[in-house]
Amino acid sequence: AEQSPSAGISNVKGWHSDGDLLEWQEPGIKTLRQRINDGLSEMLEKTRNPARTLDMRAKVRAWANVARHGAYNAIHNHTPALYSDVYYVTLGDRPVDDPASRSGLIEFVDPEPGMMLIFPSWLLHTVHPYDGTTPRISVAFNLHIKDGGVSG
Repeated sequence: AEQSPSAGISNVKGWHSDGDLLEWQEPGIKTLRQRINDGLSEMLEKTRNPARTLDMRAKVRAWANVARHGAYNAIHNHTPALYSDVYYVTLGDRPVDDPASRSGLIEFVDPEPGMMLIFPSWLLHTVHPYDGTTPRISVAFNLHIKDGGVSG
C-alpha cells in the first residue's frame, strides 16, 4: 500500500492493489495461490459445475485490500467472473464498546481470520465501514473461465 496508489474500484478510503497479486514474490503468495486453487476446485466439484469437465482455460486474478479507519467497499459484484472469493488475512479490531457494531463486516457473512469465502460473482455485496485502529487486510479474487470447446 505504501509503494503504489490504490486502484480504487469499490474501495472507498482504503487501498486496493492491482489484480496481479498472485504474481507477487512475497512470502506466502505461493501458499495462498494453492489454497485458492484448492478452494475453487472443491467449489466446482461440489456444485457440479460443468466448467469442471470442459476443456477450459481458467484465469484467476487477485488483489489485496487494506482498510483503515473509515474505509469500506461500496456495493458491487464481480461479473463476468464465474466465482469470487475473499480470504481474510486479518480482521483488525472491532470496537469493544459496541458488540453490535458492523465494523468491517462483509454483508452476507461474518468472516473469521483464515476463512475463505467463495461465492457466485453476480452476488451483490458490500463491506461496512471499518472502525478499528489496526489494518484489516483481505485478498479478493475472481475466477474467469473461457470454454476451449469440447473435444469429440
